[in-house]
Amino acid sequence: MGDWAIKVDNISKLYRLGVREKKSDTLFESIGNVLRAPVHNFKQLWKQSHFNDLSEKNIFWALRDISFEIKKGEAFGIIGHNGAGKSTLLKILSRITEPTFGEARVKGRISSLLEVGTGFHPELTGRDNIYMNGTILGMTKKEIDRKLDQIIHFSGVEKHIDSLLKFYSSGMKVRLGFAVAAYMEQEIIIVDEVLAVGDAEFQKKCLGTMENVSSQGRTILFVSHDLGAIQTLCRRSILLKNGELINSGDSKDMVREYLDSNDMSITQLSERKDRTGKGDVVFTDIQLIDNDSDKATSTVVSGSDISFLLFYTSNKLEQLNDMEIEIDIYNKNRGFISSLNNRMTHTVLGGLNKSGVIECRVENFPMISGRYRIDIFLNANGTYCDGIKDVLFVDVINADPYKSGFGHTQDRGGVRLVQEWKPR
Repeated sequence: MGDWAIKVDNISKLYRLGVREKKSDTLFESIGNVLRAPVHNFKQLWKQSHFNDLSEKNIFWALRDISFEIKKGEAFGIIGHNGAGKSTLLKILSRITEPTFGEARVKGRISSLLEVGTGFHPELTGRDNIYMNGTILGMTKKEIDRKLDQIIHFSGVEKHIDSLLKFYSSGMKVRLGFAVAAYMEQEIIIVDEVLAVGDAEFQKKCLGTMENVSSQGRTILFVSHDLGAIQTLCRRSILLKNGELINSGDSKDMVREYLDSNDMSITQLSERKDRTGKGDVVFTDIQLIDNDSDKATSTVVSGSDISFLLFYTSNKLEQLNDMEIEIDIYNKNRGFISSLNNRMTHTVLGGLNKSGVIECRVENFPMISGRYRIDIFLNANGTYCDGIKDVLFVDVINADPYKSGFGHTQDRGGVRLVQEWKPR
């Protein structure tokens, strides 16, 4: 049988796109359509779930021939752009919808958190919803009683636990839903991008909890656009695109392939029109280098040594006697983090050729996990020449630089500082 928790064999999901209803031109036709409506509606419903001719133009493949296997106790990631088929796949595994072709086998009870408020009743209180969800998941009242205080405390909605759920914000519903999913001790937990609704502090708490859950031997299937979180939590992942499985393997490799795909590419700097400055000297390219491998990348480990390579050219100045370059780093919400500038280190960039490459080396890159945006600016010979925003999106993943075993769960704020503790 094998030591697997989820096995997916050639799963496909088809949908028939809607067809515009024919309008009646006369009263007689309208009466006839009303009389024929039951039979007509039955035929339409049957057609929506039966596909005799797979070449029909109005057929949409949400998933096509997907196969993979997840081991018991494994944290497994699903990566892909919007519309790749991630949510459809999770709904099939959660038994919310059936595949058109293929088979999905699951060993163990599943707890799913796919959408805000999934499985909750708006006319019940938060406390009542906990009991209702626990009962649906097959738990006894005594088992729920034992976990109740932990669920309420983790969710952070203690003050509102006896209020009707319809008065909860989306963030409160997510926190309560995740707490129920995490503490009901199901063998398999499925979590969709819904965690993005919560604040940053709660997201970190959730990731820490999922790390603990995985270490206890429970299986986690995780979908997120936070690629750092995917790599921190999941050793293996699959990459979906347009309903098809593009690749599977080590999460770091899947993330790099995802970021290097055409959909994620940024317009070449030489072609960017949204730049500011006089234009005497312009950037033509930028690369982020992992100094350990000496290769260009868009994903780096927090605390590693990196370099920014900035390519420039001038069509007006034969020699650059005084060049100033600034690299500004923002978080994914454009909150300013830090700047790099050659004048900060009293480094003079002068006597340069009209075209060349400038390297900015950064040791122990201190950002915590997440996605960062890079802006660049250039002054030459006393003139502001070029400025471009969002030239790179850098995904930082966490390591364990202190060898403490805490990893992702202890990160706070924006950067990780070098630290040493000792008694005096």
